[in-house]
Amino acid sequence: MNKKIFVILLILFIGSYGAFFVYSFQHKDSDERLMTDVGRLVPVKVREVVQGQEVDQMKDLLKEAKDKNLKISIAGKQHSQGGHTYYKDAIVMDMTTYNKVLK
Repeated sequence: MNKKIFVILLILFIGSYGAFFVYSFQHKDSDERLMTDVGRLVPVKVREVVQGQEVDQMKDLLKEAKDKNLKISIAGKQHSQGGHTYYKDAIVMDMTTYNKVLK
């Protein structure tokens, strides 16, 4: 293989990889119940996503989950990787809006 063809193939490969990389970070799923981690490796369909805002709301949510035998996942900035942070058909408490310092 001559040098010119190699360079062209290398440029095509890098360009394709770069385009896919940019697309993967801009692409958003329309289903808000489809949770995934930062690497988008293992998407999981959850029961619901609840914004954590008040302590009483979180207590009620935990009681409801216990009564219905549901699992709960707690989501912060969602920077984990590997799909080990969400449970199928679970309730996700999105803590990104919870900004109250207790002590």
